[in-house]
Amino acid sequence: GRAFIATCLNQGCPQLVAQVTEHTELLEEFYQPTAFLRSDDDTSIFTLLLETLARTPFSLSVLDEGVDEPDYYSRKVYQLRNPVRDAGVVQTGSGGAVTPP
Repeated sequence: GRAFIATCLNQGCPQLVAQVTEHTELLEEFYQPTAFLRSDDDTSIFTLLLETLARTPFSLSVLDEGVDEPDYYSRKVYQLRNPVRDAGVVQTGSGGAVTPP
């Protein structure tokens, strides 16, 4: 679910999320009954919100391991806000490292 939504945002096509939610058979095949994309109320509100983001450029990660885990993005934000210092190198949440001045 998250990887699909992130890919739609990255490609500037948030309307694809709304289109997919119209295909019940597809959703039943790939998503659990409790999945966000299978809730009519949730997806109606969400697709309206996505329309406002159509012109916003995104570069969301979709290839990282665990991208579909419920806490993936909250962990990423935490890692970026709380870098780990190791031997004079600051590890960023994105896997990169920066040597502080």
